[in-house]
Order: sequence, then C-alpha cells, then structure tokens
Amino acid sequence: MLDGFDELVTRNSRETAAKEIGEFAETYQRCKIVVTSRTAGFHENVSPRQWGPFSGFTLLEVMEFDNHQIKQFVDNWFGTGNAAGTGSINQGHTHAVLKMVMDEKNVRAHAKNPLMISVIAAFYDEDREQPPKRIDLYERVIDVLVDQWDAHKGIRNRFSPDIKKLVLRKLAFQNHCRSRRTMTENSILEEIAGLSLGIDIDLDKEECKRLLEEIWKRSGILKKLMMDTFDFLHLSFQEYFAALELDEEEDTFADIIPHLLESWWEEPILFYAGISKDASPIINRIQKELAEDIFYNKLLLSGKCVAEARCIDPLLKEEIVQDLWQLHSSGEFQLLRDKAIAVLSRIKPRRIIDKLVDQLTDTEIGAQRAAAEMLGLFGSIDVLPTLIMILFKSKESKVRSHAALALGKIGSREAVRPLIQVLDGDADGVVRSSAVEALGLIADKDNIEVLSALLNALTMDEDENVRGDAAGALGGIGDPEAVPRLIQALRVEKKNSVRWRIVLALGKLGGKDARDALIGALYTDKSREVRESAAEALGFIGSLECIPALTKALTSDEEADVRGSAAYALGFMKSIEALPALIEALITDTNGEVRGRAAYALGQLRKIEAVPYLTAVFNTHKESFIRGNTTYALGQIGGIQAIPFLIQALSFDRDSYVRFRAAEVLGTIGNALTVEPLKTALNDEGNYYGWKVKDKAFEALEKVSRRLQMKISPD
Repeated sequence: MLDGFDELVTRNSRETAAKEIGEFAETYQRCKIVVTSRTAGFHENVSPRQWGPFSGFTLLEVMEFDNHQIKQFVDNWFGTGNAAGTGSINQGHTHAVLKMVMDEKNVRAHAKNPLMISVIAAFYDEDREQPPKRIDLYERVIDVLVDQWDAHKGIRNRFSPDIKKLVLRKLAFQNHCRSRRTMTENSILEEIAGLSLGIDIDLDKEECKRLLEEIWKRSGILKKLMMDTFDFLHLSFQEYFAALELDEEEDTFADIIPHLLESWWEEPILFYAGISKDASPIINRIQKELAEDIFYNKLLLSGKCVAEARCIDPLLKEEIVQDLWQLHSSGEFQLLRDKAIAVLSRIKPRRIIDKLVDQLTDTEIGAQRAAAEMLGLFGSIDVLPTLIMILFKSKESKVRSHAALALGKIGSREAVRPLIQVLDGDADGVVRSSAVEALGLIADKDNIEVLSALLNALTMDEDENVRGDAAGALGGIGDPEAVPRLIQALRVEKKNSVRWRIVLALGKLGGKDARDALIGALYTDKSREVRESAAEALGFIGSLECIPALTKALTSDEEADVRGSAAYALGFMKSIEALPALIEALITDTNGEVRGRAAYALGQLRKIEAVPYLTAVFNTHKESFIRGNTTYALGQIGGIQAIPFLIQALSFDRDSYVRFRAAEVLGTIGNALTVEPLKTALNDEGNYYGWKVKDKAFEALEKVSRRLQMKISPD
C-alpha cells in the first residue's frame, strides 16, 4: 500500500516514484500493489508519460459515503456501537442529525466525509445547532482534535491548545509556500524553537520534542510517516492552518498574490475568506491585483470567497453575483456557463432564487424547465413551501411537473410525503413521472415508504412512462431488495418501453440474480431495445461471467444496436479478453455504428496491439462516427506520442466529430504543445449532433492550463 501519490509535489519526484513503482511491479509480478492519490491531485499532476509504469494498473476511485452509509454512521454514533463514547441510544438525536444533513445540500456534501459527519454529530450532540458554514465545521474539527476529546476523557495536556495551533499554522504556511506536504522532525523542532519568545515559554530541545509529540500523538492533526518525517493528517488541515496564518499575519498575503489562481492555493484562500471578520478587503484585493484570464478564474474565485464569507459588503456581493449571472446567461462556452452557475449555487443569492421561483409559472416551457433545473442546483430549502404549494395548486400540469423535479433536485426529505401524494393522486401522467423521478433523487435504501410507492407505481400505474420512470428510480436508489420485484415485472410487463428501463435498473442494482436475468434477456428476449439495454446493464455489473454473453452478442446478434451496446459494455469493463472480438468488429462488422463503438471500446482498453487496425480504419473510412472514435482510441493508446496526429486532426480534418474527439484527448494528455492548436480551435463552429468543437476545445484548454499552471490571457 503506497499512500499519497498526490503528496509528491514536484514533477521529478512523481516521475521517479512512478518509475520505481513500475520496476517493482515488473520484478514482483505476483505482488498486489495499491497506489493512492487524492482525485484532484492525481488528475492534475500525473503526466501521461507517468502512465508508462502504471500501464498495468487499474484506475479506481474510492467512493464517499452515500446516504445509506451516512445514516448507518449516525445510527452507530447515537447507538450502542458508538466508539467515540459521546452519544447515547437516542432516536430523537439520530432523526435530528439526519434531517440536518439531508435537508441542506452543502452540509450533506461535507457529511460524505467520515471525519466531517462525526464532527456534525458531535456538534449537534453538544450544541443542538447546525453549523451554517464550512469554516464552522473545520473550526469544530480542530477544537475537538486539539482540545475537546482529551478534555472529555479527563486527559490533561502539558501545552495549551493555543500554543499547538500557533505551531500548526506556522508549519502549514511554511509548507504551503514551499509547495510541499512533508516535514522532517528537525525542521519542525527548529520552527518550534523559533517561536519560543512568542509564546512566553522557554523551550529547550527536549521541550520542543514533547510539544511535537503531544501534537501528533494526542491531536492526530500531524501524522508520522516514518522515523523522522511528518505531514498533516489531511491536506485540507494544512490548507486551513495556512489560512489561519494569512489571517493572523496580514503581510503574508502579499507573498501569495502571484499564486492566487493556482489550484494549490485556492482552498487556503477560501478558508481565509471564511475566517475573516469581513472578506471584502480580500475580494477587493483579488479583483484589483489579478488580471482576468479567458477562464474567468478571478471572477469565479471571488464568487467562491463570497460563498465562504461570514460577512461581506452587500454592494460588493451583489456586483459579483451579477457578473456571475451574466457569465451564466451569455458566456460563450458551455464550461463557463456551468462553472458560473456552480458558484452561484454556493452563494444562493436570494434575489435570483426568487426570480427562478417566479419563472416556474412562466408561460414559456423552456423557461420553466431552466428554472426548475437551477433551483435544484441551488439546493435552497427556503423555497420548499413555495414549490410544494405550486405542486398542489397550479392548474398547469407542466408547472406542477417542473416543481416536482425542482423538489427532487433540492433533495430535502420534507418533500417526500407531498411527492408521494402527487404520485398517488395527480391525474396527469407527466406530473406523476416527475414525482417518481424526484422521489428517486431524494430517497435512500432505508426509506420504506418511498420504495413501496415506487414498486406500486412500477406494477400498477396505467401510464407506461410512469412505470418506466419508477424502474429507473428503483435502480438509482440502489436497494437490492427490489431485484426480485423488478425481475417479476420484466416477465409480466407487456410494453418494451418499460421493460428496457427495468433491465437498466437491474444492471445498476447488480448481484447474481440480476446478472443471470440480464444474460437470459440478452440471449433470448425478442425485443431489440431490451437486448440492447441488457448488454449495457451487464457492462454496469462488470463481472467476468458477463464477458462470454457480451462477446457472443457482439459477434452474432442480428441487430446492430445490440452489437454496438455490447461493444461499449466490453470497453466499459476494460475486458482484455474481448480484445480479439473488438478488433474483429472494428474491421468486419457491416454497420458503421458498431465499428465506431468498437473503436471507442478499444480506446478504453488502451492496448497497443489495436493501433495498426485503428490506423488502417482511420485512413480508409469516411464515416464521421467511425473516424471520430478511432481518433479517440489512437489518442488514448498513444498518449504523448499521439500529439502530432491529434493536432493534425484537430486543425485540418473535415469531420467535426473527429475534431471534437481530438480536442477531448488533447485535454486529457495535457502537454504544452497542445495550447496553441486548442486556442485556434476556440473559433471552430463545427458541431456533431449538438456537440460543439469549440466547447470541447475550451474544456481541454482549461485542463491543460490547470495541469501546467499556465495563465492564458484573453487575446
């Protein structure tokens, strides 16, 4: 287990480590090796040539707590299994904490982190109140770790919490300025000794060691990596303490101004905005001293600071909100519009939320849909009463439908009962479908009332769209107890428009029974839609037992859509056993859609054996879908070596889809050679069924800019 690849800050150290890991894996081939990294650190800092040593590794992402796991954790905290010893058997506390977590999207996001949910539970256990800002959670985490847990256990420490916090913020800021995570014991002791006059205690070397030992043994905020090396338990702790130093020593802010738009410094700046009594001077300084780039990073950072701030000049806040709304409304590129609305959803500006609620009753359907979508993104529980009133009182079915969808996207459990009432009683099938979709977004495996309502809709509702949406919602909730009912529904349902949705739900739920039912459907079902969805669903399950059925479907099913779905599924599974069948489909299948999907799947496999076949197909075929997916595959397999080919395709190929895929892969590779071609492609107006080349080029350029920490100014 090699933990913390993202903590290797310099490119040389990452490349050296990757090479040594690769050599070790090659020498000891039966040894199971796990290399861990934070997701952001991995994707931003690992260059494609470092994939060489990692080529035999499988890339997996550790999932955060889902709603079911959060509930389990809170039940354990307040139940007999409580390891921390702070809770009691109290169902009232459990319900209150779960309501707090589930009703507010921002708090729910933090609760997915096990440490944070424990702090939220402890916070409620002591104060019975909800922390309104992220900074409150971190302050409580630090207070608990540095002082309160030991105090609760009656343990007396030699050094005060204030002394420990002073040491930690000095170490954190020093580390962050040097773009590093680890510290040697000697460097820490030197830092502590240098602080002795500031804390009015004469610390000799032994006392310094005692202070360090108390910090890492008792608080756990620092962890010991080896005999003489330490780092912070989590990078966010280093970022938080670095922000404390910025707040305590105003002159330090000038030192980091050149680095404000670097991802390494974003979290300390946001913590700083939250810690400050008034964040206005910070934001004004950002706006005054930084030039804007083509990604509007200055505006986006300012908006994030507004969201974190406890106090800010109302006029300044309104100005930034207005600029973000303008960017969302008229930004040239989709990524800009998406990022602007994401920041606005963190701020939750009251004026815009009220405007969106009014827009729900607009006569124009597109405006209603957009308002419902954005209200869901904003996740503000303040609008729940208004939305519920619209859900029951509006005479327009489409308005009721959009209100239901907004309630689902907000995700509050307060909306469950009203939505079930609508599902049971609204005469309009579109509204009932929206209620089903909303319930699927809100509910978890333990909500028996919702599961019962959805299962009833699956089998009893007269509208086939409602039945299909109920199947989709059950798959999304993820309760394996629904599998037998779904299999039974698959047998008795007459409408294929419902049956293919049931099949996809079984794929999401997984398990042996679901797998066997899907294999049977893929082999024998008479419906093309059902077999096509069965192939896709088996890709979701991804077990070895699925491969023979998918390979057979790829090579012998009479329907091209089924063969294409099987190809995608095999690529999604990264099944090396399917390599020969995918190459065969690429070369010989009579349908262009199947060949294009086989090309895409070969790109997922990243096997060099496929390159000659992909190259031949690219050079000899005219279909956009085949050539575009072949471009993607050659780029995925070739990495840096494919850059000249990809630049040529982006700059000169006649097919929009080829240029779109070339831009996509160039963004993944992230090399400086790609910057100018991608900038040129920002003027490319080509699109492929709504996929715009310029949008993909802009997205790719932003990835390259972040990876290389390169500022790209407007022309």
